Amino acid sequence: MFRVEYHYQGQGLWNRGAAPMTQLVAAAHAHALRQIGFADETRLVPAGPVESVPGSALDLRI
Repeated sequence: MFRVEYHYQGQGLWNRGAAPMTQLVAAAHAHALRQIGFADETRLVPAGPVESVPGSALDLRI
């Protein structure tokens, strides 16, 4: 599960969005926030602890 965080450029803090959601829904939500002008930057963050998988890298910045 993931959360969407967003902010405007020049704003120091990232605001948390809605409740935890799947990665696909969170990515669509983040894209929509940028398209409607609600945020300049968005990113996906894990909603809970992340289990690391050896040899894998995951970049969730959108």
